[in-house]
Amino acid sequence: MASAIGTAKVKANSGLNVRAKASTSAKKLGCLSNGTTVNYYSDSNGWLQIKYNGSNGYISKQYTSVTSGGTSGASSASSGASGSVKVTASALNVRASNSTSSAIIGSLSKGKVVSYSGESNGWLKISYNGRVGWISKQYTTPASGSSSSGSSSSSGSSSSSTTTKYVTASSLNVRKGPGTNYGKIGLLSNGAAVSVYSTSNGWSKIQYGSSTGYVSAQYLSSSRGSTSSSGSSSSGGSSSSSGGKLNPHTVNYKQYANPWGPKMYSNHGDKNQTYASSACGPTACASIVAMRNSSVTPETLGKLALAGGYRTYNDGTAHSFVPYAGQKYGFGVSKVSVDEGCKQLANGKYAVAVMRSGYWTTGGHYITPYAYADGIVYVDDPGHSSRPNGFKQAKSQFKNECNGFWVFS
Repeated sequence: MASAIGTAKVKANSGLNVRAKASTSAKKLGCLSNGTTVNYYSDSNGWLQIKYNGSNGYISKQYTSVTSGGTSGASSASSGASGSVKVTASALNVRASNSTSSAIIGSLSKGKVVSYSGESNGWLKISYNGRVGWISKQYTTPASGSSSSGSSSSSGSSSSSTTTKYVTASSLNVRKGPGTNYGKIGLLSNGAAVSVYSTSNGWSKIQYGSSTGYVSAQYLSSSRGSTSSSGSSSSGGSSSSSGGKLNPHTVNYKQYANPWGPKMYSNHGDKNQTYASSACGPTACASIVAMRNSSVTPETLGKLALAGGYRTYNDGTAHSFVPYAGQKYGFGVSKVSVDEGCKQLANGKYAVAVMRSGYWTTGGHYITPYAYADGIVYVDDPGHSSRPNGFKQAKSQFKNECNGFWVFS
């Protein structure tokens, strides 16, 4: 391939498809996360030619910001940069690529020393549990006297390892700190899996979204089980109110989360089609179904979609999968207008919506609205941990972008 003629930075919140040819109808090779910077080698008719997994690929120029003069590899770490650093943050996220919008694949504790094999735009490339990971350089300091070998964040180090446990309360509060005097930042449902970093004085520090939180350790178990006899605790658990009171789902799955995120979700063996890239449909449905059946995960419903023929060749999941999945698990599912759906949300129902290009996506994307109040629709988004203007949208704009709305009861 000829020398790069410039670099392009992805500016699409839900990611940017990489296609085999310069056409929206061409086969999708993969997806670049928001903020990713890549070299491009030609610019024609609104499409940029890039190198993707060793092959030619094309991305839509309108969802990028471009600069002239390519680097020797903007999408990978700069060559020759290597060494060891010590983590200075209390907990430092490890991400799948060098962007804060990229999927979180783990976390490193304060003081952890890791080796890095590359550096790009303020990010360090490391090895994490056998795969490539990226950490923000600003939360590290050079590790004096450390060896570059054997200090990567692979499993086996107690300082950065986590333990998976499951919620036994009917619902469990997540707090800002280890005590009931700390504010609540979320809620976990019975059977929810959590990554535990440490436990002290009856409180466990866990991974919660893109940050950390604390839960009462007495309501965690090493294996999935039934709701505890006490149901919920004044120190940790609380019942979930209706959606109309602006309480989000007690289960909020993310399609990029482990263990399903990197797994293939394809009906024709395309390894570039993963849960992280294209399983927003099964993930959105799973967040609702799991509130009734805690054994259900995005992978459970992804397999159901594949078996039932609902996985499309390139675009994701057919709309008809939503009622199929809900009814399969005993829900009544009705497709309604946005106006009617908002009334149902205000009455405590939950829903799945598929959105057109706009605030939520550059193509098509499933989300899970959970409340409506004062002209605002509130949602959980299976594909993102943050949004520029939050997880809410004015009803008028929501109606313009909505391409299907299903209420679960």
